[in-house]
Parts: sequence; C-alpha cells; structure tokens
Amino acid sequence: MTNTTTTPTRDRRAPLTIRVAATLLALLALWHGAGVTFFTLVATADPFGPVLGFTAVAVAGAVTALAAVPGLLRGNRAAWLVALCWAIAFGYWTAYKIPVEDEPEGLVLLAVDLLLLGMLLAPTTRRHNTLRS
Repeated sequence: MTNTTTTPTRDRRAPLTIRVAATLLALLALWHGAGVTFFTLVATADPFGPVLGFTAVAVAGAVTALAAVPGLLRGNRAAWLVALCWAIAFGYWTAYKIPVEDEPEGLVLLAVDLLLLGMLLAPTTRRHNTLRS
C-alpha cells in the first residue's frame, strides 16, 4: 500500500477575474497616461510649469501599472499589490476630478475602476495569487 499526497494543481491559465482585471488595468493605465500627458503638456498654455512634475509622477505610475500586467497574469503577489495600489490611487484621483475639476465624464472611469477593484479583490484572484507567490 502506498500513500500519495496531492498538491494543489496549478492551472497554467489565469482565472477569468485576473484576465478581466489585467485588461481593465492596461486600458485604464494607457488612458490615464495618455490623458494626463495630453491635458498637461499639449493642451495647455504653459506646458513646462509646475504641472510637469505631476505629469512625470502620473505617467510613471501608469507605466508601473502597465508593467504589473504580466506579473498579475502569472499570479505574482507583488504585481497584484502594485495593481491594487494603482487602482486605489486612480480611484481617488478620479473621485477628486469629478466635483473639483467639474469633470462628470469621470464617472465612467470611476465605474470601470470600481469594477477593476472588484476583480482584484475577488476570492479567485486572491487565491490565485497566494498559490503562486
């Protein structure tokens, strides 16, 4: 008689929640990076004023979020944390822009960001990241 133990199987394919989250993260990061670059550097009278530092930080954050997408699909916990932190920061920024900057179209971005947060915090996503980290 032999005793065999089974280890949790690791499916090569990421769960649907992670694939949706990675897609939303990539789209939001690209949209945010392009938007902040356009509206602070191109469509302004003084592109090299004090907003240049803000633009650099915002674009660096968007690039970091984009860089986290492959790790998120692989189940890397650090990439999941980067994606989660960026999504929270993006949500705060969008929630600020709606009333203060009088930008009601930000409601759509806020809704997509909330969907992204829901996908990142879903039990299947968290379980996938704990198995692989």
